[in-house]
Amino acid sequence: RRLTDPNRDTALSLANKLFRDGIDAFGTQAAYCAPAATADAAVYGSNAEAGDATRSRDAGGAQAVLDTSSGARDLDPALLAYSGSLCPPGSRGPCETTLTAQEQEALSRYALQQCKSFMAIGAVGKARIYCERAIEFGRRFGAQSATEAAQLLQAMALTCNYDEASLSRISKYFATLQPKGQLIETADLQKALKALGHYSGEVDGKVGQQTITAVREFQRSLGFPEASVLTPRQTVTLICSAAQTARDIDSQNLLGIMYALGLGVVQNTALALDWLDVAAVRGDGDAAFNLALLYGTQIVWTGYTTCPVAAETNRDVGDAYLRQAARRGHPRASDFQSRFGGLDPADRWRRIAIELQPTTLGTGLSAAC
Repeated sequence: RRLTDPNRDTALSLANKLFRDGIDAFGTQAAYCAPAATADAAVYGSNAEAGDATRSRDAGGAQAVLDTSSGARDLDPALLAYSGSLCPPGSRGPCETTLTAQEQEALSRYALQQCKSFMAIGAVGKARIYCERAIEFGRRFGAQSATEAAQLLQAMALTCNYDEASLSRISKYFATLQPKGQLIETADLQKALKALGHYSGEVDGKVGQQTITAVREFQRSLGFPEASVLTPRQTVTLICSAAQTARDIDSQNLLGIMYALGLGVVQNTALALDWLDVAAVRGDGDAAFNLALLYGTQIVWTGYTTCPVAAETNRDVGDAYLRQAARRGHPRASDFQSRFGGLDPADRWRRIAIELQPTTLGTGLSAAC
């Protein structure tokens, strides 16, 4: 719970000692619990390279924190001592192990907490190793820690690509003209949280206690520090999880928009078209409308403004998606189809582009692009 403190190393050290003491109380071999100073030296590195990595605050340094020796780069001594005591992966039927069920479950919980700690500071490589160990220790007993570790591994498998620049574009400090101070609306977050099973309230776009509780539950499930708001990286993880894992159609449309504009994720027009198409095929009128605009005018509708996108113009494809969106009851698509459907394609899309200009809509939010 102190991972957000400036002295993150101290927090992790205290957490390690806590788990060592707890596992010892469960009856694990006493040799497992080294004196605190020895344990800290072993876990955080007795050589200068590991010490420097411990003090580093970037992801690369975090991943090197537990590199205590060339022969033990995957695990800290706490788990390394038992790495050969488990049944072989994929084994069936009884096998011999020196650990009791209670000890294995305790070690599974320990590995899960280590996984969450590294996940929280962005050290995905180390987090994956510990989650795999949590599953390895706990799967034979149906341990909850093994189930949680499997869910974390699924989150790590997300393919959304982001960097500091793309994350800054969904920060509350970006685009100061945005009235609500953020570019991913609260209603969109509620839909994603609902798709992942964290939110059961009404999607009303209001930040109430249910929404805050859902945000904290989502953060807890992935080992993030709990707070009442999502960081930009957590926001991207939430939308990507809902789109890829839960296959939430609204989140798939939103992810397409994010890729089109480089909001949260690195701009990629091909991926934008792919995700919008996935949602459109599944019946989403908003996605079909966005595809129509991309192909017809090289712009995308974010929900409150339009933004230009470097996409190849294909008015025939744009017309097909516009008709599709109108059939699915999209109000703007229906309006454009009824007023401009009889025009020449070039004139039709020119008129649509004029109507969708931010200045025409009166939003004054072109800076959000």
